[in-house]
Amino acid sequence: MWLEILEILISNNLPVFFGEVASVNAGVLMNPEPFLNIIHNNQMSYAAWLWKFDETDQDALLRTEGLPNDVNNNNWGTLFRSFGFRPRL
Repeated sequence: MWLEILEILISNNLPVFFGEVASVNAGVLMNPEPFLNIIHNNQMSYAAWLWKFDETDQDALLRTEGLPNDVNNNNWGTLFRSFGFRPRL
């Protein structure tokens, strides 16, 4: 159902923005890649949560030294970075 709603918004040229996307949702580790693929392929905007340098936090995009945080989080740091560099369709 939510895809139908998104299609209506897109077809009416209304902006769609998703904020606070991360690998842990409601305390459960998930794979955000399918979601990111859908919003990217439909030219929607998104922001990651959490821009923090801390590999002990599963949602943090970066490790202390500034590299992508892929510690116990479905490679979240590298995944989000790769989406950030993808060309828009």
